[in-house]
Amino acid sequence: MAHAFVVGGFFDQGFLHALIMLALAFLWGFALYDLATRPLPRVKKVAWLLIIILIPVLGVIIYLVTRPEPAYPGSDERAGMTQQGEQDRRITEIQHTGI
Repeated sequence: MAHAFVVGGFFDQGFLHALIMLALAFLWGFALYDLATRPLPRVKKVAWLLIIILIPVLGVIIYLVTRPEPAYPGSDERAGMTQQGEQDRRITEIQHTGI
């Protein structure tokens, strides 16, 4: 008689479910931390907070996929490019003046 493959041990006692819940809790925490540290207007932060809390799994996924751009000038990744451009301009200016 053939024996059927039976998953036992950890998986029968909810280990897989606990692992999934731990991953979801990590994503939820990361989304809340990212929202708290991202420079957005208060209204947008409250709206995203409600979406993340009221729609736990789907809200987190939507937030992480669409992560809103910072609303304040100079507070996003492009600010680094602007600073680099300013440094390049200063270097060029120094090279031309011979200082």
